[in-house]
Amino acid sequence: VVRQEAGKGGASDGAADQADSEAPAPVVAPSEALADKIHFLVNNLSQSNLDAKCAEVKQELKREHFAWFAHYLVSKRASQEANFHHLYLQLLDIVGQKELDKVVVAATIANVKSLVATDRLKTSSSDRSVFKNLGLWLGLLTIGRCKPVLSKDLDLKQMVLEAYDEGKMIAVIPFVHNVIKPAPKSKIFKPPNPWTMALVKLMAEIYGAEGLKLNLRFEVEMLMRNLGMKISSVAPSKLLTGRARVRENNPDFTAQDREGPKAPVGRVPEKTALPLPGMPHMGPKEELSEAAAAGGVEASSGGINLASYVVIHQSLQVVADRLQLKRAIPTAVDQSIREIIAPVVERSVTIACKTTMELTLKDFAMEPDENRVRLAAHLMVKALAGSLALVTCKEPLRLQLMSHLRQLLQPQVPDGATLEQTVQLITTDNLDLCCSLIEKTATDKAQRSIDELLLSAYAARRKHRESQPQQPFVDVSALANGRFPPTLPEVLQPKPSHLAPGQFRVYEDFARAVRAPFAPPEGGASIP
Repeated sequence: VVRQEAGKGGASDGAADQADSEAPAPVVAPSEALADKIHFLVNNLSQSNLDAKCAEVKQELKREHFAWFAHYLVSKRASQEANFHHLYLQLLDIVGQKELDKVVVAATIANVKSLVATDRLKTSSSDRSVFKNLGLWLGLLTIGRCKPVLSKDLDLKQMVLEAYDEGKMIAVIPFVHNVIKPAPKSKIFKPPNPWTMALVKLMAEIYGAEGLKLNLRFEVEMLMRNLGMKISSVAPSKLLTGRARVRENNPDFTAQDREGPKAPVGRVPEKTALPLPGMPHMGPKEELSEAAAAGGVEASSGGINLASYVVIHQSLQVVADRLQLKRAIPTAVDQSIREIIAPVVERSVTIACKTTMELTLKDFAMEPDENRVRLAAHLMVKALAGSLALVTCKEPLRLQLMSHLRQLLQPQVPDGATLEQTVQLITTDNLDLCCSLIEKTATDKAQRSIDELLLSAYAARRKHRESQPQQPFVDVSALANGRFPPTLPEVLQPKPSHLAPGQFRVYEDFARAVRAPFAPPEGGASIP
């Protein structure tokens, strides 16, 4: 299996190169010919030729080149190719040099320190992917081999605390999770090891932080599950008390928590959530004009003119003008969507992408055409993300919509029973519209995210087609190292070349699960 040549292309090269260039250890490079030979051997390493290739590397690699090789292995391979970590660990085992192992750990820690010092972790998904891969690699090198991550080299607890202060937990918590992933199988580091439990208690405290985004809560839940623990059974630490964290552009917390207290009861809350794609942020004092009431101004829904789609029940038509429903309903829908869309979409996309990546890499392990892999991944991830978003958002949306409608209509409808009946009717007629908009946002983001996650898989197939067009393609990382049970039924085991039509139809059937576009319900009429 030929993988992408080191240093050429790849979404994460910038992050890896920066980490490499900032590594403090002096590096003595071998001759260009020897470097190319070692690059070639590692680039073509696979389970079938492991012993032969590793023997050649062992023969060619000299002690004075250990630092150079360690930086190459970490920056150009392990940080970008998590699927091949097992091969690189076996390579180190066969070379069998304890000094090399120490240099590789040191190079990994140097890369980690360089990346965590940058603010790009807040905004760059490719940098976070590199950082997450380094965490998995470091955990395999240390915890997986019953060796500690020394605090003098890398203090993980202090790293988490600083990430809390600086708004980098979006990258650091998945990193720490990956570092301690091997702990349950370790005789030394499995709970109740004090070092492990100190991290677990800190994670429990972070989990309870007000306003923490759902994707980080989910990451902490996965960490606890991996360790065989329940979040409710862990006594949280008290290390966050008194710590000041950044409020501006902090991706770890919801917008409401970042921007301050909520509006007082009895008035419409200000729009503190992130604006939807393609729409400007509307201030709290901005009201829809009469032109907007007639459908001329777009409310925040990703560019959709809400006034064209919201529904007024027939029984409310006679009071629509007096209650200003043409203005109130789009405003309530807009505010409700803004307040819950970010956490719902993030959680749905995270779960859908993880599931889709695992299944497609297994089913298409011998598929040479990256376009078929991409198509199957798109079909599956969009259906999963959309469905998850739908079931997650429906009840919170209903409650938010009813709350905003009450606040907007209460001055015109003083009678409590009449107000509740009006709010119920409007909510019932317009809830599907709100859900559909969030579902669409989730499916679009999921498609972009899965392409980023499968970037290396697409590149590996293109590289193989260009360099070995006559040889069958096999993604050994999807099949090796016990990733799937050996007793997998024959019908579910990957076959050479394309997936059978009947099996590929499973992915095509996901397209049929997509909900139809929203339409006005019976008994209702959209605003003219």
